[in-house]
Amino acid sequence: ARRAPQWIYGAEQNFLIVSAEAEDIETAKSKALNEVKKQMVNAISENIRTASHTTTEEIGVDDVYATVELYREELATESGNVPFLSQVTLANVTDYYWEKRYDKKTKAEWFVYHLKYPFSRLNQEELIAKFEAQEAAINRQLKELEQVDFSAFTSVEQMVTQGTTLRTFQSTLMENDSRRKACDRILRGYKSNVEQLTIQAVSVDREKTLYEVYLGEKKMACNIRPYLRSKCLEQMNWQVKDGVNVVTYDYSECFEDEQNYIDITITVMGKKINHRYFIL
Repeated sequence: ARRAPQWIYGAEQNFLIVSAEAEDIETAKSKALNEVKKQMVNAISENIRTASHTTTEEIGVDDVYATVELYREELATESGNVPFLSQVTLANVTDYYWEKRYDKKTKAEWFVYHLKYPFSRLNQEELIAKFEAQEAAINRQLKELEQVDFSAFTSVEQMVTQGTTLRTFQSTLMENDSRRKACDRILRGYKSNVEQLTIQAVSVDREKTLYEVYLGEKKMACNIRPYLRSKCLEQMNWQVKDGVNVVTYDYSECFEDEQNYIDITITVMGKKINHRYFIL
């Protein structure tokens, strides 16, 4: 447009009006949209800060406000992944205007991008509801992860699955979210249990080795394929039969006057559990 629209100089009810500068127009546009998101986060922050009640049964006002502050920081660096703002896009913009500016002294050029984005009181309430629902879901899942009973595990796979679930959940949290520390604490509990895993032989002979996996004194089902190593055994194979791990091999190339062995190693959550069995 030949003239700048009046809305870029003022404020209008039910709209957010923002501006951003950058050396190229696309970056300026991106910064302007990011500024819209930051103002929405500010609107949520102000609502929560003045609230005198807990937003949900699971979350207190202070906890929620702390999370909003984190979102504000993440958006400031344009690196935040804020799910409840995912629908804030340029497609919803009501109007826009950009300018190319030039400094005669420095001969520098840059762009200024202005956006007019719809944001009513109803939009604000919907955004707050989405944010609170998201936080409630996160805290519920964390509580469930904290209440996992290690003693109830009957298989090594259960430990691995729960550990993977925990790590996946933690990866969705922002870097400075205090709930990441809670995840680390739970994960230490998993690792403590993994360190108690042992491989115990049922029988060892020149045809096969049968072994089971124990957590302390408790037998655990284990279908994790082991890494097998030997200096002389050939054609080593593994299978699980009737709950027992069976490793078969060919002993014919082994010498009678040497210590012939098989190393059995399983990896659980990054921890290697291994045992060497000598074959007489």
